[in-house]
Amino acid sequence: ERMCRLAASASFDLDMSGRLRKVTDLYEGAIPVIITLCISNFIFFYSNERARRLLCAPGSPRNGPRPPLSPSRSLAASAIAGCINVLLTNPLWVAAVRIQTGRASGNRRSAGVAALPRAVRAITREEGASALWSGTAASLLLVSNPILQFFVYERLTRRLRGRRGGRRLSAPAAFAAGASAKMVA
Repeated sequence: ERMCRLAASASFDLDMSGRLRKVTDLYEGAIPVIITLCISNFIFFYSNERARRLLCAPGSPRNGPRPPLSPSRSLAASAIAGCINVLLTNPLWVAAVRIQTGRASGNRRSAGVAALPRAVRAITREEGASALWSGTAASLLLVSNPILQFFVYERLTRRLRGRRGGRRLSAPAAFAAGASAKMVA
């Protein structure tokens, strides 16, 4: 019981300016960011798979197992997918960031699932649709980082599978490949 009271009293904390603030405010806007991240990941991986199918060698099967892409084609597929992802999800990221920073119109307290479309509509109404694509040029430049990471990860896992006779990688090996790719990128 004492721990429950202590936990309840710990839900308040002082911020740097000395104002009393709830610890839950630290997570304000987390739901719109998680939703945007899920949509963004889906778009990237779906686009990457479609681009890979389009870039596979002529005469290779469109469905089923395909021969691996050359490094340059794999990089091109990732670049195409990254650009598609940026262009389609930038409005969601702009809205999610504004919800997090409290710059979105409306009640900041309601940062649930409905906050994202509400923020997109408010930005469009108040600043015009072009405001939803602010920062797109910088985001397109930053596409190179995950492209490089995905490319390195793919090459590492292909090499590791080759050493294992084509068998699936263990979870620790896949994790190590992902961490190594992240360090390179």
